[in-house]
Amino acid sequence: MRRAYRPLARSLVLAALIVFVSQKALGDSQTNPVSYGLGLEVGGTSVSTQKIDEINKSGVTLAGLATLDYSALSGTWGFGLGIASSQVKGSKNGTGIQQDARWTALMLELQYLYPVTDSWSFGPTVRGLAGKGVKYAAASNQENEFLFMPGIAAQYAWHTGELSPALGVSYLAAINDENRNIQTFLVSLSIATSWPVSQGAPTESTAPQIEKPQPIPSMPGESPPPLTANPSATIPLPTPPPSEPTPKVNESKAVIFEPFVFNVAPHATQLDKRSREQSEALAKVLVKDADAWSQIVVMGHTDRVGDPELNVKLSQARAEAFCVLLVKQGIPREKMSCLGMGAQNLQKAFHPKSAKQRRIEVLLLKFDQKKAASFKLDIESVLKI
Repeated sequence: MRRAYRPLARSLVLAALIVFVSQKALGDSQTNPVSYGLGLEVGGTSVSTQKIDEINKSGVTLAGLATLDYSALSGTWGFGLGIASSQVKGSKNGTGIQQDARWTALMLELQYLYPVTDSWSFGPTVRGLAGKGVKYAAASNQENEFLFMPGIAAQYAWHTGELSPALGVSYLAAINDENRNIQTFLVSLSIATSWPVSQGAPTESTAPQIEKPQPIPSMPGESPPPLTANPSATIPLPTPPPSEPTPKVNESKAVIFEPFVFNVAPHATQLDKRSREQSEALAKVLVKDADAWSQIVVMGHTDRVGDPELNVKLSQARAEAFCVLLVKQGIPREKMSCLGMGAQNLQKAFHPKSAKQRRIEVLLLKFDQKKAASFKLDIESVLKI
């Protein structure tokens, strides 16, 4: 009786270890992005045995699991809990002898996926199976057993609104059965959504707010500052001559510049090829029309994946790298402000973890309204927007 509970105790110890490691990785759920989901798996299992009274077998494995994932800058940690069922059969040539084995067991999984591209990721996975007969004994096995199966997994994920469907493949091989070589190949379909995160109060790492761009109207002359009378003076001050009124810009005809957006490679500060070509074209226009503007701000952005403080640092590095690129093209550094916004200003049209969130935005803060229309046309023509 005692021996029957040993595998179950091992599985509980493994579950406790996985929960402990996951808690350490997740930290404060108020600041770290977490997602949860459901998955289905189907695949084939082969059992090669060294026991005289057993026959090599193969069959089908089905599994369903609930998942909890934590996404960091370096990759995604995943914890899964579910039920797996397997059925294998085998026959000995020329003898008519057949054997089969089947079981249903509790499944625990821990995996780490490293992103290769925006959609593709791969990495190691570890799975534990606890139940009666999970070691594929020849006869019906009523003893609780524990099967430990490390392996490797690959996944292709995409985003649809707030949902993230994914297709995956995995290969696992048992390492704690001396008498059998047990291997499983699985294809999976899963869907996940982000864990509700409370943003809380802003911290010191919160990116600064950007002032709304203010166009500077072209003026024939500046008004002198108003003179203030000195109460202690006995001689009256002369009345200042009337100044020429400052012309007002017609708000209905005022030119407004939206931020110019440039895409950034994942987990990097470099622009992709097309955005780099666009940035060089923008720099040429800024140099050519240098008298039409006086201040721009370069803002780096990240998606919602990872620690907020690290995201602000990464976005700041992206903005600085873009400013260096503009300086090399002839833009004076003193006419630029470079800010890291982190994941503060996500684009609502895209998923919080979408590659579209990783971007550089260039905003014209001060420009000459009289020259703005032709200036804007020059920019739009080279950027093809």
